[in-house]
Amino acid sequence: MPIASVAKVMTAYVILKAHPLKHGEDGPQIEVDQIAAQEALSLSESTASIRQGQRLSQREHLELLLLRSGNNVARLLALRAGWSCCPSSAG
Repeated sequence: MPIASVAKVMTAYVILKAHPLKHGEDGPQIEVDQIAAQEALSLSESTASIRQGQRLSQREHLELLLLRSGNNVARLLALRAGWSCCPSSAG
């Protein structure tokens, strides 16, 4: 299984700085949007298998970001943090 890139590790770091988790805490539930779910089907990049409407905790999203190296989860977390990051989110 591939590991996350430095950019994904930095994304996780910034997310945790903005939305810290205490030991044993899972954090808020984050709903998977349509774009992240569609991106999960991509064969051209590393993505995590998620479905639209699925609700996962911040910790679960971070695990998918770092352990599955999910580009779609990176974008979803970045949007949650208020970043405008990716061409695919432009519509």
